[in-house]
Amino acid sequence: AFEQKFEALEKALEIDPDNAATKEALAAVYAARAQAAFENAKQAAADGDHEKAVETLDAYLADVPDSVEAWTLKSEFASDVDQKIEALEKALEADPENSATKASLAAIYAARSQAAFEEAKQTAMAGDQAKALEMLDAYLEDVPHSVEAWLLKSHLSSSVEQKIEALEKA
Repeated sequence: AFEQKFEALEKALEIDPDNAATKEALAAVYAARAQAAFENAKQAAADGDHEKAVETLDAYLADVPDSVEAWTLKSEFASDVDQKIEALEKALEADPENSATKASLAAIYAARSQAAFEEAKQTAMAGDQAKALEMLDAYLEDVPHSVEAWLLKSHLSSSVEQKIEALEKA
């Protein structure tokens, strides 16, 4: 039904490109079609068909790229953390003051940082001090105020100067 109305209105607009009523009607059909697509995506998600939900969301977002709700829903079905972050960052671009989106991103970044620190500790316990130090340096770029990380860096450092510097940072 949407496609038939859409085609008819497009033909009418070709005949009379300045017709305001036709332009408004076309915009209304376009908005209704987009909203129906979003509702279909939500229904697919509710039905557990994540693949269809993502596919439908992608089509919707092509038409409505500033939908915070759609980007947030897409983040829920992301297959990995990077895709989840990407979707949430798009939502934040659409609404930079959205506190729920900011909180979701902060939680993901915090979990990712904590996992990186835990991996550095495991690497150190496995005996690979050089790799553990490299991982700690990367972690400390994101979380420069981690006392625990600076203490571990001091413990793993080979020179007295590096140990003292890390302890001073801690």
